[in-house]
Amino acid sequence: MLRWVRDNRGGLIDELGDLNDEEIEAFEETGAYDDYIIKSAKERAEFQAEIDELKSYADFADSIKENVKAEKLVEAINVGFNALESKAARKAIIFTESTLTQNYIAKTLKKQGYDGKIVLFNGQNNSPESTEIYRQWLADNENSDVVTGIESADRRKALIDKFKDDKMQIMIATEAASEGINLQFCSMLINYDLPWNPQRVEQRIGRVHRMGQKYDVVVVNFSNQGNVAEQRILELLTDKFSLFKSTFGASNDVLGAIESGLDFEKKISDILNTCRTDDEISQRFEKLQEEFKIEIDTEQQAARTRIFEGLDPHVQDRFRRYDEQAEEAFTRFERLFMNLTRYILRGNASFANEHVFDLKTAPEKNIECGTYFYKTERLLHARQYKYADDLAEYVRRTAKTAPTPPAELIFDMSQSDRVASEVKKLIGARGTMVVEQVTFPMKIGSSDMSESYILASAQTEDGMLLDTETCRKILELYAADSNQKAVAPTEVLQNHLAQQIAERQEEVKGRNTDAYLDKKDLLERQYKDKIVEYEMKADKLNAKIQDLQKQERQAGDAASRLKIASEVQILRKKVRALNREKYDLEDSMDEQISDKIALAQQASEGGVITDRLFTIEFAIQ
Repeated sequence: MLRWVRDNRGGLIDELGDLNDEEIEAFEETGAYDDYIIKSAKERAEFQAEIDELKSYADFADSIKENVKAEKLVEAINVGFNALESKAARKAIIFTESTLTQNYIAKTLKKQGYDGKIVLFNGQNNSPESTEIYRQWLADNENSDVVTGIESADRRKALIDKFKDDKMQIMIATEAASEGINLQFCSMLINYDLPWNPQRVEQRIGRVHRMGQKYDVVVVNFSNQGNVAEQRILELLTDKFSLFKSTFGASNDVLGAIESGLDFEKKISDILNTCRTDDEISQRFEKLQEEFKIEIDTEQQAARTRIFEGLDPHVQDRFRRYDEQAEEAFTRFERLFMNLTRYILRGNASFANEHVFDLKTAPEKNIECGTYFYKTERLLHARQYKYADDLAEYVRRTAKTAPTPPAELIFDMSQSDRVASEVKKLIGARGTMVVEQVTFPMKIGSSDMSESYILASAQTEDGMLLDTETCRKILELYAADSNQKAVAPTEVLQNHLAQQIAERQEEVKGRNTDAYLDKKDLLERQYKDKIVEYEMKADKLNAKIQDLQKQERQAGDAASRLKIASEVQILRKKVRALNREKYDLEDSMDEQISDKIALAQQASEGGVITDRLFTIEFAIQ
């Protein structure tokens, strides 16, 4: 018998059929050939016909010199850029599945006027163009802490920074760019190759539509209108998973219904691999769509209920503007942090503006002098001022240990950049203020779960009491003058502060207690579900036992009765094993529930530690 094998180029090779098993196995392990035993001339003809057909497909593919999809990409980019708001940056990221397609797209776009405006991003980032960008980035950031020394990470940073350049308009990326990078300065996303996994689509969108994005993101999806499968995939992603709709929550309210995006991707792959006609594809997609319909609808409704039901309309409006509020809160932190930095480093640095300063003398040996920038565009040959670095740690440590003796502070409203409306009403007022750090200790095992707050109280000369928030706004005013003096808070003032501490303590205790009780309730629900599961398994076994016992009584010969009796004993052992597992589970769950109750009790009995930070007399002019 002749043995025919196919080489990697699609040809057939005759091999003698008298090779021994070891020789055949060694030949197969080389990996150079796929083997197939041809038993007849007919099979050989069929095999050769299939090879010829595949070769014809390859020849047809080689004959295609123009790619309509790539040509349409230019049109899509122009349409997308026109859809952007006038102030939005003309920057688009194009996602594709392979580096070969990536290079082809780049070649096509360069011919269409985008030469010199494109950045490529993939898993390697080692092309000559990428290497040149990386080399220039290293030179530009020499003597700065932006360079980590980890080449792969620095190459990614270099390409992202290059894409930020005003001249750059397009980044063509593989799936390597779908995680771990921030492109909120980008305005358009193009799915040139649309993945089947909805979670991968969501990851792509998350690179652009994230905190700091100031404009609506334009999303363009490519699909072949002549391909039923692609049309149904796009329909699922758009209509059923709502991945491209500008609604609150985007797809977060439905992706939870998908146990695994990879499983979903496999289901689509199975459809494409097994279906041969458009009708088959449509039927299978309808079945898949129906499979997820109930889960998705339930998850969507639950998400809407959690977010909106029972909320005041004004609260709903504020909720929809959560990103603006978060940005405002972060800006407030930045302002306080830089004001503190300006004060602590007043003898060491000169400040060009609120974000850039030149450290002339190092306050400690491990701190480098030079130009620093904070939350602004990266400056060449400058260091980024980070909250966690040595200089910022010095600023915080120095501020915390600075002496704060009793004093009189004169606040000048006219020299203050920001004045709250309630503080404007206090112009001309004088009074006394007490500020304390309040800690509510909580230790769970070896973990310190304590919470600390800065609380304050003030009393004006006419007897008005001011809470923590108003005191904070007073302390944001410009202090024009100060001098040390003895300050004696009144009993009324101290009682007012004590009342605020007690209210905050009850809030913390209630929140922590509720958290542990919620965990206890969750455990109890899980406990009941698992117990029911054990009981159902035991009931099935007992039903089988009863059925077998009935068969045993009806059996006509001793051998059959003996066999059935043995099966009954095996099932009884399984029932006893299930019961033992159930009892062990009950003991374990009871212990965990008891622990949560104990923690809730501990939280409800939490104490308080107070530390007086400073006491001042103040005047607002």
